[in-house]
Amino acid sequence: MSVWKKAWILDRSIGKEPNPNPSRIRRACLDLGLSAARQAGVPMPTTSTTRDQIQTLIGHGFDQDFSQLLLLEALASGLELKPEDNEIDDGF
Repeated sequence: MSVWKKAWILDRSIGKEPNPNPSRIRRACLDLGLSAARQAGVPMPTTSTTRDQIQTLIGHGFDQDFSQLLLLEALASGLELKPEDNEIDDGF
């Protein structure tokens, strides 16, 4: 099956899930891109590293969005992130 056919199937299946998982969708899209690059003989080290980070997010149960990369890095560093309870002006 071609990479483009897989992308079309992935695109069609996203809307059918009752609660789509953004991290798993991103990983699937990165897998498709890496597969196409492999077929073309093009190295993509940054994309491969990004895919590994997304897989680590999923493995640790962080599956909402890219902002959770900050939580993952804090976890890897042994830090606990806490809200500062500061008033933040919206700028208006």
